[in-house]
Amino acid sequence: MAGLKKRSRTYYIEFSRTINGKQSKRKFSLGTRNKIHAERLRGKFTELENTGRIDPFRDDFVLPIDDFDNSIKLNKALDIFLENHLHWANSTHTAYKTILACFIKRNGFENKFLTQITSNDISRYLMRDDISNATRKKEYRHMKHFWRWCLDKHWIKKSPLKGVVLPREVPNTTAKMIRYDELMTLFKAFDEYHKGLLSSKNYRSWQSQDWFKPLIVTYFYTGCRRQELLNVIWDDVTEDLRFIRINDKKDGDERIVYIRKPLIPYWEEYAKKHKRNPEDPVFYNLKTGLPLTGDHVYRAFKTYLKKAGLPKSRTVHGLRHAFATNSLNDRVPLEVAQKSLGHSSPVVTQMYQHISKVDLKEWYDKVNKEEKDKQ
Repeated sequence: MAGLKKRSRTYYIEFSRTINGKQSKRKFSLGTRNKIHAERLRGKFTELENTGRIDPFRDDFVLPIDDFDNSIKLNKALDIFLENHLHWANSTHTAYKTILACFIKRNGFENKFLTQITSNDISRYLMRDDISNATRKKEYRHMKHFWRWCLDKHWIKKSPLKGVVLPREVPNTTAKMIRYDELMTLFKAFDEYHKGLLSSKNYRSWQSQDWFKPLIVTYFYTGCRRQELLNVIWDDVTEDLRFIRINDKKDGDERIVYIRKPLIPYWEEYAKKHKRNPEDPVFYNLKTGLPLTGDHVYRAFKTYLKKAGLPKSRTVHGLRHAFATNSLNDRVPLEVAQKSLGHSSPVVTQMYQHISKVDLKEWYDKVNKEEKDKQ
């Protein structure tokens, strides 16, 4: 017979046998803190003892935990995983169920144990040609969480995701970037909309969205991340409106951003109306007085993008891409561009140099035309 004992949170199996009229016991560590796992191992070792395949009372006996597969089946693990996460939103729960079930079915792993899954199995599945890189990353994230959970349950000794490396693709930032002429078109659509709004009987002053133009143009000329500017308070801006202190939440560093000449009229006009106490946010919701949120800016940007008839692929983060690309192609030293953007590594900054020659030519043809029109 064999029973379970628990000591210091770890389960042990205890064999008992009557030898020469005396009750003898021997105890061995199962190396697990999971009761379900321990019960399953107890059943297996009890069967091995009953059939005479092991003798735990031999002096040289060592519990053969690693001599056979001691993991539960993948399908069973998925069922328990989903049952343990019923508190998730329905869409999240369904996503995990779909992705993991597809992995099992597509590879014919219905009867495989967790410990039989290798990094090659996962790599082969994730690197299939019929999915986009975005889908590949999504599936990787979901699988990573599942295997980490299995690891925490002590059902596996190491995650099969260890050693799986997704290909790093150079992002196609060109479609997201906005040019200067498009920026002016965007602002024209903003002005036209608010001109019509002013004539409305139901117009309220908080509907003016005075923050929109100075905020968007600052993204374009400084390359700040969306939340970085939203976190700025008036104490971070110099009195002459020439420099902004940015607290980089991503890397925990602080950097200074220069307010270039094209930005000054926007900032001066905005400061006259909305400069408040030093600790107050520079960009705030005119209705509530609270700091603007990233979603608030995103929705407003997309609204005026549509009204201006500009490509819907343009994004707020594309303003940062535009600044980075323009800086490097204007021969700004790499280390200067890196510090301006707040990148921790120059490798990230260099990625902006990989825009195709066709895209670059198309971009600069339009930029050159704009510069001629200004002269």
